Amino acid sequence: MKEENRQPEVTIEGNTPAGKKKKKLVFAVEIIFGIAVCAILGVMGAKIAEEMKVESNKAKYADASYVQQDILNYLKERYQEDFTLVENTYRGRSYAYSYVEVHAYPTAHQDEQHEFEVQGRYNEEGEMEYCDGYVMAKLTEEYEAYVDDIIGQYFDEYKFYMEFYSEWLTNNLPPDTRVEDLKNYSANVDYPLPELILYLPPQVIDEALLKKMIEMLSANYYRGGVGIKVYKSLELYDTKKRNDWNGDPYEAVMVYSAIIYQDGSIEYFMD
Repeated sequence: MKEENRQPEVTIEGNTPAGKKKKKLVFAVEIIFGIAVCAILGVMGAKIAEEMKVESNKAKYADASYVQQDILNYLKERYQEDFTLVENTYRGRSYAYSYVEVHAYPTAHQDEQHEFEVQGRYNEEGEMEYCDGYVMAKLTEEYEAYVDDIIGQYFDEYKFYMEFYSEWLTNNLPPDTRVEDLKNYSANVDYPLPELILYLPPQVIDEALLKKMIEMLSANYYRGGVGIKVYKSLELYDTKKRNDWNGDPYEAVMVYSAIIYQDGSIEYFMD
């Protein structure tokens, strides 16, 4: 009997158990890949959105008028006082300076003694954060009275002035800080240290006495620089006024200086 011509059976791979298993594996891989791509795109999208937000925040600070008003708002909120910016002291960010700065004073005290500096820097969100030296500036009179009681134990005739350098800016001190509060801060607390300049009329200087006075300042929690100048003539000494630094190299001689550090230790310098 003649055999019939029979076509070979065609097996569809996907219909076999192995094929079905392979299809499921491929499908799972595709899903995982899709999820990974979506996650990456999501992260990238969120990062781009965050960067755009930061740049958008920074853009508003390109306007100097906006920044200066923002500084006044910051000072008002922090100290509950009205402030005035010193004309022609504003400096914006540049390649040389990574921050903005301006000088200000409380509107109720428009004088050099109460003038202080404000600086602003970008935070991670592109918003400007500020720090200032007003806490110590408004303590100047109180601090001077505190120091005056100590100097008066060693000299009958003298003049002295205190300054807080502009680079010492901080928001570490509460707005209502008093002089007596400073002694509660431990060593290396970051707050502005003053510079004390003591002027004396013509006289023979007792260096041992000066050293005792500086040690007494340290014992009473004064921290900062100390400089002692003796005037060459009584006439020049009598004309000396607050913060009148002009001519000092010729009118007075620095005879002794020291730095009292935050931990109370003293470094002396002899001229």
